[in-house]
Amino acid sequence: MPAAAAPPCRDRALAGLAAVGLGSVRNALPHELADGERRRLTLARALATRPRLLLADEPTAGLDPAQSASVVSLIRSVHARGVTCLVTTQSAAVAHALEGRVLQLAAGRLDGYWELVLGPWDVAAGLLLVEEAGGRVTDLRGGPLNLAAPRIVASNGRIHDAMLRTLASVRGH
Repeated sequence: MPAAAAPPCRDRALAGLAAVGLGSVRNALPHELADGERRRLTLARALATRPRLLLADEPTAGLDPAQSASVVSLIRSVHARGVTCLVTTQSAAVAHALEGRVLQLAAGRLDGYWELVLGPWDVAAGLLLVEEAGGRVTDLRGGPLNLAAPRIVASNGRIHDAMLRTLASVRGH
């Protein structure tokens, strides 16, 4: 009698564990894993849901260089498949290796930003980060941001009104 097929969610979970190098500890409980292994387990769990947006807060913290490179490679491959990836990191090497748009708002290196053509998936997580950091996010006229058609102005808050005036003068309004 042929063995029953594994449920798709189990297959995704096992594939996620293998992708982050944890296939050999698939039967271990989380408290039995080292810190770096638990960090990779969290990433595997997120990927098993097949997200359209991946939020990764310091995904390489506590990992050795080989594990860190593996996680960065995995995030790049996930992004290449069309998943928007928002990664926070204190590592310039990780930010550089991810080869995406790097915003250093919380570090005080970026005071303001605007964009005319974005999807809601491009905006939602960044909106939260900017506002939690004390910044301000609006539409181009200073009103509430419409996630269905985002035309975004984001700033540290102190220069927001000046940015809106400058953008209005450039647009001729």
